[in-house]
Amino acid sequence: MSMEKEIIIVGSGLTACTLAWKLHTRNISFIWFADTLPAASHAAYGILNPIHFRNASKSWKEDYFYQAAYHFYLHLNTLLPQPIARKTSIYHFLHDEKEAVYFRQQAECGELGNYCDGDVYFLNQPSIQETKAGGVIIKEALHIQIPEYVRQTIDFFTNTNCVIRQHFDTKNIVFIENRV
Repeated sequence: MSMEKEIIIVGSGLTACTLAWKLHTRNISFIWFADTLPAASHAAYGILNPIHFRNASKSWKEDYFYQAAYHFYLHLNTLLPQPIARKTSIYHFLHDEKEAVYFRQQAECGELGNYCDGDVYFLNQPSIQETKAGGVIIKEALHIQIPEYVRQTIDFFTNTNCVIRQHFDTKNIVFIENRV
């Protein structure tokens, strides 16, 4: 494995995996120190949600950030051996009737885009204790199996000889003529 690389990635979580894919797509060489230490990404449950519940509006810069992430994860389904992302809906429990009215108003003025029509639904499931206000359905969310995404991504890049599966000790960094 040639050690002449443009970028060093350190870590084995969601950010490291996403960075590896982005560099790979742009043909930028990298070496990745993917340690085997437990990370939050190994236990995370990923829901990509286009709606900010607190103020019933689309996520910040939804047209760019959310859409980019949505298409990125769905595209990975075509590159990895097993799908890691699937389209889903979210049932958001409303706290009270005031919140229900607010969601309806936000939907009517276009603040929720095509993600939520503001209609209130009731689950009518005895096993679920629901508020009397019901809930709204958020469409076009994405469920990402983060631990599986991490595992498959590390495996993919291990097969391309980009991954070193060990802890990266910053104490061992040596700079020679502006190079590491």
